[in-house]
Amino acid sequence: MKKNYGNIRYPIHKLDETEDVVRAFPDLSSVSIFSETSHPFIVTVYDESGSAYRQTLDVDLGGLDNNFVMKYIILMYSPGSPAIEKYPQIGKRKTWVLSELGVMPDEENKYASEYDDLLLNQNRLILKKTAVFLTLQQPADWAIMLKSSEDLQEVLGTPMPEDPTKQVQRIKAVELLRQAISDSRSRLMDLETSKSLEAEIDEFMAYTTLGIRPEEFVMMGIKPVPPSKAKSSPVFKNVRN
Repeated sequence: MKKNYGNIRYPIHKLDETEDVVRAFPDLSSVSIFSETSHPFIVTVYDESGSAYRQTLDVDLGGLDNNFVMKYIILMYSPGSPAIEKYPQIGKRKTWVLSELGVMPDEENKYASEYDDLLLNQNRLILKKTAVFLTLQQPADWAIMLKSSEDLQEVLGTPMPEDPTKQVQRIKAVELLRQAISDSRSRLMDLETSKSLEAEIDEFMAYTTLGIRPEEFVMMGIKPVPPSKAKSSPVFKNVRN
């Protein structure tokens, strides 16, 4: 029976099975990250002595098809998705979405290994796609987050005043702006509690407000390690040399 996802913002149930999801929706096709199957990230790596370094490496989708990943993100987080109403608990929502996409666990209730990073929020590229997708769904909260971040940077960029009263005012202003960022981020994430996703949203916020991509500046003075001699941090999965 053909699926019907009601009033979901991105009616993927109306697309042909092999139709490109990103190209089907103008607001998604206008954002390059949604079409990417590999992306450069700054990765923490360790040499044989255990010393940590920073290395720019590509991260891919871990063997998953981009169309599958985008359908997963849409069903998980798109306004109007029946998954959100049926399964507010994120863990149950994930398993329902996978079943809708034809992925079922084995007799031991385990999924094939290629879905581990997806379920555990351990693939940086998928996290980045998810973070950007969430900002598109809640533009007002994203705008508040960006404006609060800009205001916070402005306040922190000024010297602490000598007047005790103004010091208290400055401290209070910083607290209020940080709270505004936290509140707007929480609304963006809704019931999602992933710290990895939270960090990805914060990183995207920093890039948007400061105009700096993490992959564009390896910290000065930090010596890169050849990938063949380094071990990737477990936080970064599907790293390609």
